[in-house]
Formats: sequence, C-alpha cells, structure tokens
Amino acid sequence: MISGSGLAPITTFKQLLTGLRLALGNLKLAGCRRVYIGGSFITDKERPNDYDGCFDIFGIDEEAIDPIFLQPDLAAQRTKFSGELVPNPAMAGFFQTDKNGNPKGIIVLDPTAIP
Repeated sequence: MISGSGLAPITTFKQLLTGLRLALGNLKLAGCRRVYIGGSFITDKERPNDYDGCFDIFGIDEEAIDPIFLQPDLAAQRTKFSGELVPNPAMAGFFQTDKNGNPKGIIVLDPTAIP
C-alpha cells in the first residue's frame, strides 16, 4: 500500500482490480448479470482510493451471494474487496453525475462473462 500524507493507507490500482475481480466472482456465482461501476475508479484520477458501484438484484440467488453484499456495513466490503457495491440498480443514476450535477459515464459489467 502507498501511504498518503500520514492518513490512512491508499490502496494501489492493482489491489483495487484484485478486489473488484473477487467481488465480481462472488456476484457471478450468485447469478448477478449487471454491475455498475462509477466513482474516481473510472476517471483519470491518478490514484483512486476505491471503487463504488451497485448491482442488479434481479435473479440473484440469496443463498449463494456473500452476505457482506446484503449488509449495510460498507466498511466491511471495503476491507474485503477494496470497494463498495450496493444491491440497488437504481443507484446507477447516482453514479452518472458528479458532485456538481454534471453528467459522467459509468461502466456496466456482466459478471457471468468474466472467466
């Protein structure tokens, strides 16, 4: 990890990708077909601290999904997966505007298509 000005450690981009891949793998096993990724992770920010997103719950096998995705404690997700994915596809709209209300893009992933 990279240390940033005496504050909490900053996760490297490779660690973010590894965590995202683990999260997507779990969502794949649960039958998730849509994950929306936004935040600084998909911008030109040199060192994003995490990724943010949401996923579609339609067709999800609640017995197969990691319960961490269904808990309100996002800190646990950040620790395990280096980012946050909430079970609410309506949040995709939230990730499509910046803090000033300007439109921005998101990435839509299908976990079932990831080997």
